[in-house]
Amino acid sequence: MSINVESLRKILELEHRKGYADSAVFGGLDKFLRNWAGQAIASITDPQLLNRFHKLHLVNSNYASLTKQQRKEWVKNVVDFLAEAEPGEAE
Repeated sequence: MSINVESLRKILELEHRKGYADSAVFGGLDKFLRNWAGQAIASITDPQLLNRFHKLHLVNSNYASLTKQQRKEWVKNVVDFLAEAEPGEAE
C-alpha cells in the first residue's frame, strides 16, 4: 500500500497546534481531505483498513461544521487510523 500518511499527519499536527481552527491549509481541511482521500482510497487494499477509512468519512468530511471538541476527537481518530495504515507501506 502506498498511502501518503505523512502529508496528512503533518497537516493534522498543524491543525492541533492552531487550536482546531480549520486554518492549517488554505481553503480549509475539508477541501484538502477530498483531494487526499480520493488518492488514498485507491491504494488501500486491506478490507479492514478500507472499512475504517470509510467510517472516518474522509472523502466527504464536514470538518468545518464540527465544534472544537468534535474536531479534536475527529483529528485523534484520523491520526490513529494513519498510525494503523502506515506499517502497511513497508509491505
